[in-house]
Amino acid sequence: TAIGFENRFRWEYGAFFQEASLMESFMMSEEQMEALPHQYEKEFAGVYFAVPIVSREQFVVKANVRTGMSNGENFVITPSVLADFQPMKHISIGMGVGSRAFRPTLQASVALSF
Repeated sequence: TAIGFENRFRWEYGAFFQEASLMESFMMSEEQMEALPHQYEKEFAGVYFAVPIVSREQFVVKANVRTGMSNGENFVITPSVLADFQPMKHISIGMGVGSRAFRPTLQASVALSF
């Protein structure tokens, strides 16, 4: 979950909170998660910013950086590249790729603007 603000130059700032999915939690035992706290992010919360790389009227590609605390004890910085498409005036959908714990990740988004 994230909440943010986008200025008129399409720079975006905000805060986020994420938890591991139930499927990820079932795949690892509590002992495994505690043994590898720097590699497994059960919770990740912090701030983010995104800067446009390519910007068109209905389409934008942004470089995104999220930084915060993982599992309440590790400071983490995660980069990603996000693409958003705005099919209607107040709704946009997006996809992205990034890195988390040195593994590739996929991201999806739906954004409402007011």
